[in-house]
Amino acid sequence: MGLNPGLDREEPEMIDAISKILNACKENNIKAGIHCLSTDYLKKSYRDGFDFATLGTDIRYFGQILSTKVSEVR
Repeated sequence: MGLNPGLDREEPEMIDAISKILNACKENNIKAGIHCLSTDYLKKSYRDGFDFATLGTDIRYFGQILSTKVSEVR
């Protein structure tokens, strides 16, 4: 697709690809999940039919906490 990695995608070609994956999961009785960065995208994903979703990633939360701690030390 030639796109950079990321969460909460809004590009038409990504929305189309995500929809195809979601539909294939539903047609084959497979639970569908998605990684989300924002609560709005997470709620949209549930409305779209995803069975589960994550909010953020471990590495992102670890980075935020580490950044805060480093700032406290400085």
